[in-house]
Amino acid sequence: MLITTDETNFITAFNAFIQTKQPYQYVYTSFGSKFNNQDVYFNAGSNTLTTRVDTNAVIQMVPMFLRTKPETSHILNIIIDIFPTQADMDMNTRLINEVVTDNMDCILINMKCTYRNIQTVVGRIMELVNKQSIPPLNMMLCNYIKFMNEPNMTEYEDELMIPKAIQNVLYKTKYENTYYEWYGYKMGLYDCIYNVSFSKRDLYFYQTTMNLIRYINLIAKMHIKNPCNKIEGLLHNSYDITCCVDIEMDCNPIAYPIKYTLYM
Repeated sequence: MLITTDETNFITAFNAFIQTKQPYQYVYTSFGSKFNNQDVYFNAGSNTLTTRVDTNAVIQMVPMFLRTKPETSHILNIIIDIFPTQADMDMNTRLINEVVTDNMDCILINMKCTYRNIQTVVGRIMELVNKQSIPPLNMMLCNYIKFMNEPNMTEYEDELMIPKAIQNVLYKTKYENTYYEWYGYKMGLYDCIYNVSFSKRDLYFYQTTMNLIRYINLIAKMHIKNPCNKIEGLLHNSYDITCCVDIEMDCNPIAYPIKYTLYM
């Protein structure tokens, strides 16, 4: 089932919606994941546009690891973005309905993110997951707000504000480590997200990310399987939203790290 709302009506719509539903086993929330354009272009070293790929926006909104959960698992998927026209809302609703599964409920929130309304929305989600005792491994808050080109001042301020607003709600709770960010427009990691709590422990995270891209390229060519400790840690804390591998583990998390899927 899919419903749409906005920041003004979110609390009322959310509460009414949840009251009619069974408890959830998984909760996934994405910020800035809507479909805009079919094409994405990556820059070569000379800054010349050379490589075109299909957008992964629909997979950002409904990752493959959600679509392949067992039918007995009840999933709540919340999508937050600005839908400036009814046509934008209608198109994204149609795209989601084409891939959503019967055991998944989706809520589209038409909202320009501010510090206050992010805290309201994330705060309400936290109330739900606490009340339903959803394990931290079964919840993700994913920020896909990245800019391919140099952001303007407003965009730059949003890039700083949005993570801060989300993490301040999660701070010192058992869900503190459930915040993820998209790697952005990086060839090799375009379909991947990473755990922000892990990244903060690495003072050279940008360099580790570049090393990870090189390592993934080497795997494709030479099947190398012994990364250094930093890359191994990042592999364990990164997730491919296009992957839906079924792996026997002691727990049943919302998704499996890249390290379990590289050698398929």
